[in-house]
Amino acid sequence: AGSAEADFVEALALFRRAGSLPGESAALCNLARLHGRIGRLDAAVDGFRRALAIEERRGMTSDLGICHGNLGGAYWRAGRLVEALTHLRTGLEIHQRTGHRLAEANTHMYLARTHHDAGRDDEATAAADLALTVARELRDPVVEVDTLNVLADSHDVQGRRQEAAAARTEGSRRSPPGECCMCPSRTRATASEWPRPGTSRAGLTSSGWPCAAPAWAASRRST
Repeated sequence: AGSAEADFVEALALFRRAGSLPGESAALCNLARLHGRIGRLDAAVDGFRRALAIEERRGMTSDLGICHGNLGGAYWRAGRLVEALTHLRTGLEIHQRTGHRLAEANTHMYLARTHHDAGRDDEATAAADLALTVARELRDPVVEVDTLNVLADSHDVQGRRQEAAAARTEGSRRSPPGECCMCPSRTRATASEWPRPGTSRAGLTSSGWPCAAPAWAASRRST
């Protein structure tokens, strides 16, 4: 991690000297991703926050929505659920306005995860249902499978064992092996991993997207 961090810091300095805002934003996101992977959650939040400030200056609406998603995902991973919801909702509004349907599905899914961790499983189920609707419209089984897993957890908490089992069975049946709905590379990362910024898939560009969310905590995080 030390060598990678030094490389990202050097890249960040080079982009700043060159006056490249897109490069600076991507370098900040790379650093934030690395910090998240090694457990520096506050540093990850700070990096994504600074990248978001750059995208606000650039005024690139699609990248701005993705940066809100990145920051929302970082807040979620740090257990700061109120802030996570704020940025995920803002990102969702942007994606709906600009027509980024895949990003919309992903954001609904992360809203479901956040609501679930906050103990609001009615809201989690509603968000998961919206994610499933969009994922199925797009015929994207990766988003669909990850959302089915979220939905199963929410059903479990609410005592709906049959519905939970059905969601898990459907998710297992439809699961594309080794893929992740959040990674542009579509490679499913481990529970501690974050996305690689600077890549793209179906309009998700520049700043990447929160990826391979950690497995559900055994106990709820508080807001």
